[in-house]
Amino acid sequence: MILNDIIDLTPIPKWYAENICLIGDAAHATTPNMGQGACQSVEDAYVIGKLLEKTKDFNSVFEEFQKIRRKKWTILLKTAGQSGKSRNGKKEIN
Repeated sequence: MILNDIIDLTPIPKWYAENICLIGDAAHATTPNMGQGACQSVEDAYVIGKLLEKTKDFNSVFEEFQKIRRKKWTILLKTAGQSGKSRNGKKEIN
């Protein structure tokens, strides 16, 4: 049996810089109890793709992407915290 601690990472304030953007766990990791790592990466790529259909200005696309995806990620993060709390008695993520 392998036992590893699950540690919440401090959210990074900005997921992009210049022409580079982080997606998935690189941008907004959550605890693994939700099983959302790959799914969130696919959703991120889809949103960026749809935004790039409107403009090729990467920085404006990345800024809009973060606004859109941070809402969903915040909900997911809180849900993961509540789920983890109900299983192991640790504090909820605010």
